[in-house]
Amino acid sequence: MFRGLFSFKLTDTHDDKKPEIKINTLVSEVFSWSLGDALNKNLYNNKVSEIPKTFSSVSDYKKSFIVPLFEETHADLFSKILGVNRAPFAEVIRVQTAKGFIPPKSLVYTISLIRRKGSYAPTVGDLIVLTDVSPKRVDDLMKPNMSYILAIIQRIKASSSLYEVQVLSSKLITREDKNVVRFVAVCLTNLTTNIRIAQALNAEVGSKEKMFETLLRVHDHSSKVACVECCLDKTNDMFLLRIKKTLKCFQLDSSQEAAILSCVALRSCDHKNTIKLIWGPPGTGKTKTISSLLFMLLKLKCRTLTCAPTNIAVLGVAKKVMSLVRDGLKYDTYGLGDIVLFGNGERMKIDECVDLCDVFLKIRVKMLADCFAPLSGWRGSSEWMIRFLEDPEEQYRSYLKDNLIADDDESESDCNDEMDDCSIVDDDDENLCTEKEELNDSHMKKALTNKNWKTIIICEEAEFGRSLFERLVLLGHKKHLLNVQYRMHPSISQFPNKEFYNKSILDGPNVKCKTYEKRFLEGNMYGSFSFINVTSAKEEYDQSHSTKNVMEVAVVSEIVAGLFKQAVERKQKVSVGCISPYKAQVNAIQEKIGLQYTGHEDYFTVKVRSVDGFQGSEEDVIIISTVRCNSKGSVGFLSNHQRTNVALTRARYCLWILGNETTLTNSGTIWKKLVVDARNRGCFYNASDDKNLAKATKNALIELGQFDSLFNTDSLLFKEAKWKVKFSDTFLKSVARLTDQEICNKVVSLMVKLSSGWREPEKDGNFKANTEDTCTVLEEYKVTHDLHLIWAVDIAVHDSVCIQVLKVWDILPAANKFEELSKMLTEKVYGNYTVNMMNRCKERHTEGNLAVPVTWPMNSDSDQTWSLANRLAALNLMSQPTSSTAARATSDWKFNRNGYSRSHGRGSRW
Repeated sequence: MFRGLFSFKLTDTHDDKKPEIKINTLVSEVFSWSLGDALNKNLYNNKVSEIPKTFSSVSDYKKSFIVPLFEETHADLFSKILGVNRAPFAEVIRVQTAKGFIPPKSLVYTISLIRRKGSYAPTVGDLIVLTDVSPKRVDDLMKPNMSYILAIIQRIKASSSLYEVQVLSSKLITREDKNVVRFVAVCLTNLTTNIRIAQALNAEVGSKEKMFETLLRVHDHSSKVACVECCLDKTNDMFLLRIKKTLKCFQLDSSQEAAILSCVALRSCDHKNTIKLIWGPPGTGKTKTISSLLFMLLKLKCRTLTCAPTNIAVLGVAKKVMSLVRDGLKYDTYGLGDIVLFGNGERMKIDECVDLCDVFLKIRVKMLADCFAPLSGWRGSSEWMIRFLEDPEEQYRSYLKDNLIADDDESESDCNDEMDDCSIVDDDDENLCTEKEELNDSHMKKALTNKNWKTIIICEEAEFGRSLFERLVLLGHKKHLLNVQYRMHPSISQFPNKEFYNKSILDGPNVKCKTYEKRFLEGNMYGSFSFINVTSAKEEYDQSHSTKNVMEVAVVSEIVAGLFKQAVERKQKVSVGCISPYKAQVNAIQEKIGLQYTGHEDYFTVKVRSVDGFQGSEEDVIIISTVRCNSKGSVGFLSNHQRTNVALTRARYCLWILGNETTLTNSGTIWKKLVVDARNRGCFYNASDDKNLAKATKNALIELGQFDSLFNTDSLLFKEAKWKVKFSDTFLKSVARLTDQEICNKVVSLMVKLSSGWREPEKDGNFKANTEDTCTVLEEYKVTHDLHLIWAVDIAVHDSVCIQVLKVWDILPAANKFEELSKMLTEKVYGNYTVNMMNRCKERHTEGNLAVPVTWPMNSDSDQTWSLANRLAALNLMSQPTSSTAARATSDWKFNRNGYSRSHGRGSRW
């Protein structure tokens, strides 16, 4: 347990009669760790063994995953503690015991946190540390007088100024330390996912043990074949022919139809649990196949439960099933009662899914409750109610005839006629459920335990069910491969097909048509597939340790704005998806885009989600922000192949990937292959090649004050400038000290004007310094009344060519500082220039009203000094810190009118 004392004023409100809360085994394990344990990388060494492919029992299976789960949780917590200085925190103002407080096992408290903009916003499942002060480093938690306690958040109630948080504490919160006057809650990590896994591993199997044994043990394939043949004998040929005839109206390809027939044919297998695996890469029609299968099972009166790893996947299947079912309904919504969709309505955004409101469980329960309300509900006679319950179809038909339907002579679709020929009636239940956490709701538990489900269908998307699916394949279960993709333009599917599926997936006829190659923006950069290199970027961390990249945020925002503008002008309907593997980047893009495109959903939609959040989804245009930009080539989540596969396969017509070429290439991961592939295919572009993107990134850097990225030799700010610009370290430090955003913008604006060739005529406020023996041309331009920019024309050498450049020395807060700087530069720099060098600096050429740099070949002995001078001067003028070795090299060389010589004095460095 995290040891130490923690002081709060307590209000005793616990009730001894309340039942004891059972603590999750994972939480108990985490609470048992001391700080030393949490920081011990070898805590579980020799405790984790390889998980076998098969198991002797269900209990054996569950035990095999417990210790690895502990180790995974420990590794995550270890990394989060090391970054505790970046952890979000909030101030605690009150603590009191809560219902369920039964020491020593159930230490439940209600903690009040101050709610401020930018401070920690708690989430259920957060593991927090309650401590005296916000720790700046790990060592702060190890101080003898530091008080800290671990706790996990169970419930949250928010107001405008406070978060009322119920937590389960690792130890009693006492009043022993009376000197402590301030407390904070620091978020370390979130344990929700791992807690659910632990709950599943400790759940009672009960009557489902045989099903689990079927999944976990090696099967006797000979008996399996006999089982299949036996069950197929029960399914007569006429029935299969009718099924095939019905499937024709779904327009399935051969692999999709075969998968459905295989499942339906085994519908009559009651003496043994049978497993069928349907494997389909992205875009091969898994949702369509599953929906068609569910529709057939519904007609076969087969009670079926369907679940998926994400809300998007569930909604996709539900909408597809509903579209199939509605086509066969004769009386408005009558018949939809056989379908129930349940889950978290808020997260699923059911209010936006009008076509699913009729089957969503909570909405249906509310409607039914309203019908039976004492004052406002049905007031019909008891006889009518009996008739309604005994024969709902007839009563519903009568209701529609009297109230809604004017003409009852509606024709049915060909698909419905075929179903009538099959004599299949839909009068049983089918349930579509969503996220795993929703299974904790009481009504869902009843749905799972009280129904005699015959079929369970799980959408196999990305890494969901990864180990189980792969395990079943290893055990010899045959996979039904869906091998034709109908989503992506061939230029999009080319790379993932080659890297992930060994070129085994075919492009459907629809995506190979010329009409599928759509252009939403002008320029080669915005073709069907592009990698857009974003340089001068910087990756940052938000309060929850997640990574973001503001440069890529600006680029994404600009591209989306361009898409919206073109959609409006062309009256072209476009759906856009912005994907990033990092939550912080998703939040930053959402904040940048805001609500400016709401209200235009009839022709333009934009969705911003994580990679996992886009599972089961697709859009016309997908923009991927890879975020990472570092010298180490570290890419984190991007190295995960499953996530990469999901991200790369969401687009229909256009996929544009934003990233830093250097970082991704140095990573040595799949992303290096993607960058190389883009170059080889002529699909590699620089963001700076697009004027709008270059402007957007420049504005982003100015807005955020990231002048270290703005003022460097590779900056997009000066990419198209007439003059190359060099900056002294002194200038960069002076800029970094500026706090006024308006002044910062003026500095940038002035630098852009100077690099473009604009010059201010000589007048008061311009000053040229003339010193003895040397004519130094230093320019002093006003930024504001009290701030002056000091710069000069200098010479650089590149590929044996001399060229004039701008050298920016400093920003001075007062005019009297100029003379000091001029004197110092004369002594340390310009005093060492030859006459030829100074004459070259003073030479002026113009084009119209703009000054342009002069160039000339380096062809004289005196010109040779420029090469060495340029290299040495660069050591002092680069924006990056210089090494001590470089500094010594610079100070050892002195220049004079006869060339250069080595000095023995140390000299001063500027």
